[in-house]
Formats: sequence, structure tokens, C-alpha cells
Amino acid sequence: MEYRRRYKKDVFVDLVCFRRWGHNEMDDPTFTNPLMYKAIHNRQSIPDVYAQKLVKEGILTANEIVDIIKNHTKCLSSEFNNVDTHTPNVILLINSAIN
Repeated sequence: MEYRRRYKKDVFVDLVCFRRWGHNEMDDPTFTNPLMYKAIHNRQSIPDVYAQKLVKEGILTANEIVDIIKNHTKCLSSEFNNVDTHTPNVILLINSAIN
């Protein structure tokens, strides 16, 4: 929006995306698009590229990035392990749908 206000022009973002591991667990994109997925798998992941940029610019250290990843993974694992014992509060859901 700042660009639009300043230059009085619109911006068009041409974004190309890909799924690194295919559409789902049954899909093997390396079979249907071998050349494209060879190029994709040779690229670094976006999180790795961003982490390297943060280290290079002195925003974070490599150890801080390792700690962030470790803490995030620990949080995700904890939540995943709680799935079987979680009981949603159905009363709240029904009440919010009525109101």
C-alpha cells in the first residue's frame, strides 16, 4: 500500500510455487515430472535460505536458529502427542453457533 500511495501505481506480483513433496502422500512427482523435481530437490528449502540470510546479516546466530527450530519442533510434537487425549468443548461450539 505504501508503494501505491507513493508512486500512484498498482503492483503485480507474479508468484510461482511448487510442492516439494507432491500433492499428497500417494503422489510421487518424481515419476510424473522427473526433470522439474530434480531441480526442485537440488534447491535449498526456503527456511534454510532464510536462516542463512539471518545469520549473514547478523540478526541471529546459528545457535539461535538451532534453538528456535528445536523449540518449535518440541511444541509441535507436544501438541501432536495431545491429539488422542484432546476433547473439544462441544458446548461452546454449539452455543457460539446459536448466538
